[in-house]
Amino acid sequence: MVEEEEKENFDIDWLNERYPFDVEARNKALESKVIAHLAKKSSITLVDVGAGTGSNCLYFVEQFSQNQNWYLVEQDTDLRKATIRRLKDYANYYKYSFEQKKGTIHIRSVKRKITVTILNDSLLNLAALVDLKKVDLVLANAVFDLFSTEQISELVDLITKNKLNFYHTLSYEGMTFHPADPFDDVFVGAYNEHMERPQDFGKALGRKASQYMVELFTAQESAIQSATSTWNIAPIDIKMHYYLLNFMENALGEMDLAPAMQSNFEKWIRRKKDLIITGQQRLEIAHLDIFVKG
Repeated sequence: MVEEEEKENFDIDWLNERYPFDVEARNKALESKVIAHLAKKSSITLVDVGAGTGSNCLYFVEQFSQNQNWYLVEQDTDLRKATIRRLKDYANYYKYSFEQKKGTIHIRSVKRKITVTILNDSLLNLAALVDLKKVDLVLANAVFDLFSTEQISELVDLITKNKLNFYHTLSYEGMTFHPADPFDDVFVGAYNEHMERPQDFGKALGRKASQYMVELFTAQESAIQSATSTWNIAPIDIKMHYYLLNFMENALGEMDLAPAMQSNFEKWIRRKKDLIITGQQRLEIAHLDIFVKG
């Protein structure tokens, strides 16, 4: 029970920590095209898949000026309470009314009505969860790098067959450390390889997921646009640096590294932590944003 609570707290803390980096990295030119595409509608229905603690909703609810009906699809039930708490905090901050009725949250201002329904299910069950004919936009944020080719193909087919607008942000593509270390390519490569490991559902695509999605939409002759979005992690962002190094340590700890390589990895980690402590390390995480007009 304690381990489950610690994991829940870790997940929530990580999602909260990355939020401002996501906001800063989003490609604003592409984002403005998404907003403009829906601007003429007085009310919009949005589905956020792999919603986590509702970060996409919390970000876009102020970007869109009209009434909004949100469905947040998230398989991890442990994140539900945190999502509701964040939405309530959002309403309190802007002095909007907040009401929760039968699993649906109602937020109201003088000018707008926002409803949010949290659906604890797999995004691959999307067609059974919501009426796709009423959906104006499907969103996802940093979701698909752990999906297989089959799973992504299934989602792309669903999007194209139902002529849905689709906006996916911050799909991981790689990382670059500054200052550079001779072993950076080796261990970043190993981390990327770990992301692409075989799992119960198949082999994950990792950093190749976004480009694979672009290829599929292009093959379907979809109206697709893409743009880069980069996390710029400065020396002062100490907690973020440690989070990302810990992810790498855990990932490579699951790999069967040769003793010499394991030793080099431990030394590499120590060098990175020394740079963090002395305020010298910068890190760029490359992502891709994708917008498909249905």
